[in-house]
Amino acid sequence: VSVLRGKYLDMPLENYFGKKWRPRHGKQSAYCTNSPGPASAKLLEPPLINATSSACGGCAKQAARVACTRLVHAEQGSSIQQKTISKIRICKEMRALSSKRTCQKPLEHTVAVGMRRPAVGSRGSTLYKLPSRREYVAGPEPPSVGVKRLYELMHARETISRNRANGLLGPKTYQGLPKKLASYFRRHTCPNVRRRHDRTTRELHKLAAAPERFALCKTDAERQRLKRLFVLNFALWRFIGGTATFAREVGFLTNWTTTEHEHVRKVIRFAWQEGRTDDLFTDAYAGPGKVRLGLKHGDAEKLHAVLYNSGPKAVGGEPFQTMYTVHGKLYIMDLLWTIAQDVVDAASPNPKTGATHWQPSVNVLGRVPWFGMNDNGERFPTFFAKEVAQDLLDTPVFEGGRAKVKDLRSFCPAGPGAIIGLMNVYGLKTKPSQQDAVRLMLGLLQAAWRPGVWKHGDPAGLELHDIQFMLCELQKVLQTSRPCNNVREYAGSSLRSHLRTTHGISLSKCLDRLEETLVLFPKANTQETATQALASWLRLPGSQVDLDAQKRTLSHGDCICLSRRSDGACLEIKNRALVVTSACSSVEKGEHSAEQPSLFTVERVDGAGEIHFGDLIFLRTHVGAHVGPSSPSLHDHPTLTVPRSSERYEDIRRFWLEPGKPRRRRPTKTANVVWDGDCVHLRWSQEGGFVQMPAAKGGFDQKCLLVDASNCPDTSLHTIRVERDKGPAIAAQRLRENVAAAIQLGIAQGRLRLGQHGSRSLEIVEPEAARRRLVGCRAKWTRTVLQCMRNSFEGLKK
Repeated sequence: VSVLRGKYLDMPLENYFGKKWRPRHGKQSAYCTNSPGPASAKLLEPPLINATSSACGGCAKQAARVACTRLVHAEQGSSIQQKTISKIRICKEMRALSSKRTCQKPLEHTVAVGMRRPAVGSRGSTLYKLPSRREYVAGPEPPSVGVKRLYELMHARETISRNRANGLLGPKTYQGLPKKLASYFRRHTCPNVRRRHDRTTRELHKLAAAPERFALCKTDAERQRLKRLFVLNFALWRFIGGTATFAREVGFLTNWTTTEHEHVRKVIRFAWQEGRTDDLFTDAYAGPGKVRLGLKHGDAEKLHAVLYNSGPKAVGGEPFQTMYTVHGKLYIMDLLWTIAQDVVDAASPNPKTGATHWQPSVNVLGRVPWFGMNDNGERFPTFFAKEVAQDLLDTPVFEGGRAKVKDLRSFCPAGPGAIIGLMNVYGLKTKPSQQDAVRLMLGLLQAAWRPGVWKHGDPAGLELHDIQFMLCELQKVLQTSRPCNNVREYAGSSLRSHLRTTHGISLSKCLDRLEETLVLFPKANTQETATQALASWLRLPGSQVDLDAQKRTLSHGDCICLSRRSDGACLEIKNRALVVTSACSSVEKGEHSAEQPSLFTVERVDGAGEIHFGDLIFLRTHVGAHVGPSSPSLHDHPTLTVPRSSERYEDIRRFWLEPGKPRRRRPTKTANVVWDGDCVHLRWSQEGGFVQMPAAKGGFDQKCLLVDASNCPDTSLHTIRVERDKGPAIAAQRLRENVAAAIQLGIAQGRLRLGQHGSRSLEIVEPEAARRRLVGCRAKWTRTVLQCMRNSFEGLKK
């Protein structure tokens, strides 16, 4: 009942029963405070009604009706048999109603309950009506307390961005912040005030290469098709995966058919086989987060249910099919592809005034299920429509870009987190509608002009989406006051070794990407520059081989591995504790693992620079938190842990390195610098304790301890070897080898040739084919190139 309350019912339970109902938090049961009689009093003692499921089927409306009817009967003292009979009657009525509706053709803007989903690609089967364009005015003046809360958060997050832009690293990043907010930012993830500055958004736009692709178009037809592809790809990347890794592995699609469906499924299947599904799906969005959770510990049957929604673990109808399966999300993408041209047309400038607005495009996206909602018979765009449109603002879909859009300060849909944030700021007891939420956000945007509210430049530079974005973060800040919350921990950049990005790629696919790189970036016309341009475009470690081969000293930000000098056993994070594994583990061993628990990022307290013996350092783990002792005193024999509630850059989590054994090194300027492969002692900064690594017994992992030097005469237990992670260098070497092999294949097939300006210069024989691929058109090969390719394939077969 607590799940149904306020979501599927048209009114609160108080209006149904006329009594004060109190849902029991965390359980699907409820009880009444004033039961009418002894018959129902016995039935209504907590827990009274437990919602259980023996089969999947029906819909939310049917479930709500059954629940309400059974509660009324329970309140009236009905017997179990009477309630069961009423339930069977309701189910028969709903099934009969559903069978009648299947014989009727649904309207374009409605979704009939219980109907079979139309075939993939059917146009406009479940698209809703177009939301009306509205002019919003600011709502009531927000209270000063709520305004202070919101803008304190915005000011603190903008201060962090500016500190990083000024080169401040480590604990200095949080200078100038209130103590409470500084503690929050050290524990949890918080995006930038302006969404377009976030890491994921920047990587998606770099992968799309929208300006470069659009500059290659020659006709209006090509420009219109490329704009449609921008709508498709950004919606696909956001709605299904939500991460830059998902976008990189799926790539920029040039069409949307069943072939692309299977391509997306293939990418997910390979990631599941290698244990990397957490890399593909974000936990910031509810939809991808559900798929991520289902695949994390799911078996082959669960994978098949997620990809095709069939088999013993398949889910029922909507909304579960779209929420929990990729199959349902692909169907939503089918609907979005049918209106992609309408989105492009809505983003074009007004022919009379020449002004560009983003509300029409958001409204068109709101026609798609899950991209909008119905409220009092009207359609309103919601969260995902806003997310996709925000990405499109910085592409040629909007002529002139974000700077030419006129209504960025007057319109923005509110996401579910922002609505809760509005309730906290305004002190509301019920959730506002979408129409009211926009008006309330406008009031908060106008409050930025109050003296001392917005301290980072002109308030005219703020957009309404910035308010919406920070309202969602504000409700997360307020959630942390509760012991149990779902606020994401800070994770930082990935510590994985990048081996998957260049492993197993076919030469033909590498040759296609190389040709596209030569067309997108004409100045990269040699093997070295083309490799670097390809690595920069697809965010691959292509230019680190020479640098990492020459650099032997360790510096701030390096990714390292720690192992015991005596037998090479690695230190890893397991169950939030630092343990010594029972066997040696290396980067090659962890190549296909979902996470790299044996990798640590070393961070100097003083910021950037080489790490010297005696420098205070932090060890950041793959979960984002820093390693630290479980107790502040050595007398308690503390272990090294990474608890969820820990705060990064705490003084108690500082360590320093000292030489582990006498070294024969010349007295130079780098004699006191920690080198790759050195044997060291890891010392605690508080009381100088050693990190002890007990030997594994019986094949079981042993937790690392902090001990006093006087209690540990055996120095072999706390001598650690520090090695830089070789993963990026190995991946970069593989990328260079693949590019070199692709160049040879291209020359053999007649697709590449050495230029006239030197033997190292590369030229494309048919640049038109690569250009057409980049703009989403079918490639056209000349007869000469096709004959060369045919001869090359025959030679490979022989």
